[in-house]
Amino acid sequence: MTMAEDLDQLKDDVRELKDLLGETNHISHVVLACQHDMKVFSAAMGAVNIALDEMRARVDTTHSIITSRDRVEACVS
Repeated sequence: MTMAEDLDQLKDDVRELKDLLGETNHISHVVLACQHDMKVFSAAMGAVNIALDEMRARVDTTHSIITSRDRVEACVS
């Protein structure tokens, strides 16, 4: 290879490295965005779980009241 061909090859290699670096930066941005979305999703799921726990407590209370009422009605009859 001549010096000019070596220089052209080196230029091509540098261009390829720049392209790969650009792709790596893009992938890094995508990963960071995904991590952020997962944090938001986890927070939302935490809120849903809290709401479900509150609903379960209300259902349990309602069930307890109904059961007590049924017992009282059975005793009265």
